[in-house]
Amino acid sequence: SGCVPTITSVAPYEGAEGDVITLTGTNFTGVTQVVFNVFTAATVFAADSDTQITVKVPGGLTVGDGTIEVKTPRGVSPRYFDFYVLP
Repeated sequence: SGCVPTITSVAPYEGAEGDVITLTGTNFTGVTQVVFNVFTAATVFAADSDTQITVKVPGGLTVGDGTIEVKTPRGVSPRYFDFYVLP
């Protein structure tokens, strides 16, 4: 459906624990979770608008290629793969 969130870009495309990154996409209003690598939910995030979320990279992630998903009451975004977790 057109209401499911989508992530179109992440800036910067890499980050370490505690770094703040910006997600750009659609249908972010009402975001309930931002999840890294399928299982690790960020504890600090804010929907700045329907098309932007700022999120602090959570701890405990494996260094290397990572994924990000956004959850809202209307659904879960497709997994975004273009993010790299720094040590």
